[in-house]
Amino acid sequence: MNNTAEAAVRIVICASAPEREAELSQMWDKHQPNVNQTDDKKGFTLEAGSFGLVLFDHKTMCQIWLLGFAAQHSFNLFLPYLYLSQLTGLPFSPTDTTIEPEANNIHKKISTIYLAINKLKESDSVDNVIWPFDIPRPDDGKPSDVSGGMAFDLLYIASAYCFLHELRHVQLRNLGENPDPIQEEHECDKYARDFLLEKIEDHA
Repeated sequence: MNNTAEAAVRIVICASAPEREAELSQMWDKHQPNVNQTDDKKGFTLEAGSFGLVLFDHKTMCQIWLLGFAAQHSFNLFLPYLYLSQLTGLPFSPTDTTIEPEANNIHKKISTIYLAINKLKESDSVDNVIWPFDIPRPDDGKPSDVSGGMAFDLLYIASAYCFLHELRHVQLRNLGENPDPIQEEHECDKYARDFLLEKIEDHA
């Protein structure tokens, strides 16, 4: 295997579902997907095209990365309120989180991340966007703190899901199946979800 992008995608999927490595290899041998990292451009690039192509760019993966850390901050923000609501039976509203100064700080962090994501989408290069100062960069590897490490692990799985979705598009085209476009999207979602979850007990 001499395609760096292909190797990276296979590593991400196998790390997320190690119990299905043999099946992934069989699928790859049968359908021969052509995975390539393209040059950065405006928008969000993660798609399956003709001739078995699966295309993505670095900037899109950075958008997914930042979304993962925004989700992690949201988890840290809302969990105490949701837990307290369950214990007391009192209703919970997201506006409740604007009362505490610490919660307001997390709101600001999340807003800063979303701003960077939107700027990434509109830019043609990661270098043109100011990276949120408290978010590690993907090239730095797995964060050493528990919260960052959790976000990293979930981002691995989320990325695997995205690539499995696109790989299913390749399979359907190779099999000559032409479902309704909306049905095809649902089928690709189901394939990615089942691939990651159906045999999870084997690994656990």
